[in-house]
Amino acid sequence: MDPPGKCRPHHELLLTQTPPPGFSEKYFARAQAYTVGYDREVGHIPHLSTALGAQLTCYGVPEVLRTVYGPHPVSAVVFLHLRVR
Repeated sequence: MDPPGKCRPHHELLLTQTPPPGFSEKYFARAQAYTVGYDREVGHIPHLSTALGAQLTCYGVPEVLRTVYGPHPVSAVVFLHLRVR
């Protein structure tokens, strides 16, 4: 996890791509994410732990990003977690 105030440089985000000529980085805006989740073990399969879960993420975005993210951006994920015991 990045410490507060740290922005990821382009080489961490682009990986193998080279930035275009004349490219320079500058701080634009920061989006914040707040996630809550829960999972519950289900099923009785020998040597396999299974859990059904969900996550909900709400985003805090500055005014300049609301045209892209919308006024109240949220996302949800439902998942099945499989683990060998």
